[in-house]
Amino acid sequence: MSLTAIADIVGGRLTDVLDPEAQVTQPAVFDSREAVEGTLFIALKGQHTDGHTYAQAAVDKGAAAALVTRPVGVPAIVVDDVLAAFGQLGRTLLHSVFGGAHVVAITGSAGKTSTKDFIAQVLPGPVVATPESFNNEIGLPLTITLADPATRFLVLEMGARHIGDIRALTRIAQPDISVVTNVGTAHVGEFGSRENIATAKGEIVEALPQGGLAVLNADDDFVQEMQNRTQGRVVTYGLSEAAVIRAVDVTVDDRGRASYVLVTPEGYADVRLQFVGDVQVHNSLAAIAHGATVSRDAPNDPAPSLNGIREESGKRGCSPRRRGRRRAAERRPACRRTARGAPRLLRIRGIHPCPPHVLVVQERDGRQSCGTAVRHGR
Repeated sequence: MSLTAIADIVGGRLTDVLDPEAQVTQPAVFDSREAVEGTLFIALKGQHTDGHTYAQAAVDKGAAAALVTRPVGVPAIVVDDVLAAFGQLGRTLLHSVFGGAHVVAITGSAGKTSTKDFIAQVLPGPVVATPESFNNEIGLPLTITLADPATRFLVLEMGARHIGDIRALTRIAQPDISVVTNVGTAHVGEFGSRENIATAKGEIVEALPQGGLAVLNADDDFVQEMQNRTQGRVVTYGLSEAAVIRAVDVTVDDRGRASYVLVTPEGYADVRLQFVGDVQVHNSLAAIAHGATVSRDAPNDPAPSLNGIREESGKRGCSPRRRGRRRAAERRPACRRTARGAPRLLRIRGIHPCPPHVLVVQERDGRQSCGTAVRHGR
């Protein structure tokens, strides 16, 4: 896409541009160190740094131009609000350039990233998924720029710290399928209550068009109530007998990996997961519920596909440590939920409670981070 076309989309003006028809051919970046030939550099102003300062560095590395709020002495598109303009660019790319792509949107207090990894790997055809946890107003349009006209599915995490955040994201990328994993207590300090969290998370199913699909966790009462907030079809998953897609006979091996018998309207199948933690049972069920309902090209028996899936987003790891200790680390908004499950995970991994062991959990949402340490032992 040319710089002129992008300027028209975002309502900006070109400055210091020698060739208005120069092409942006690569995904956008907001870190100048990641700029390559043909990228668009997004000059965001943060609390401690201003991306405008790095526009020159990005162009020196090959960026076609920078998206800015003021001239910076290098090829640029000047707009009033960089973030709003970037969102508009993402929306236009999705609907006008990548119009054939189906949007799968995922939210929840925990499990978004693992569920995204499951879904992205069982879908047929070219799939683009949210990298890491880029699930906010910056990361979502950035993920869209990773797509191309051949992309069949965009699998997008949508996070929230306030009521209205997810609604804003769905205006950039209206979902065809919405998945809600759970409503927990992550960010309850910002929201004030689980009820408010449910209000925010439910915005993702309210955005579905007629004919869309809501994939909901049957084991979470707050999520179940979202059936009344959508005009789309609903399929449920979980351990409850009321779930359409459910798991029975769940077991966990000595490496912490879960297995279960999958029960669907079509029959039964054995599933063995490669992810650590029985929480992955629900995440995998969400992928099955989604795939069995919307993907005609998906295998009739989804178990072989799930059995081969491994984690891609790098959010969880178990690694040997000195003196026989091990460390389990997880980066996710639901750090407290992970912490509560720490003693069980340690036992599964064959780590005895004495001497004490520490599980360190880091919470990251793209804006700030915190650490939680749980001591298990004496």
